Amino acid sequence: MVVARTFVVLQEERHLADYDTGTIFFRAGVEQSVGDVREAFGKWAVVRPRPNATVFLAALLHQRNWDK
Repeated sequence: MVVARTFVVLQEERHLADYDTGTIFFRAGVEQSVGDVREAFGKWAVVRPRPNATVFLAALLHQRNWDK
């Protein structure tokens, strides 16, 4: 759950950074995001060898297409 939540939240933040020039990012928030990514990658390393990890990753990457 942490991996998926982190992916979605940071993808939204990336879209803000790319397309909303009025958005201001503060250092503390960015450092928190970096920490979240490190935690998510650590958890992903544990989950990745499992057989259903590929299905999870595909679902995560195509989630926006399925929402439409």
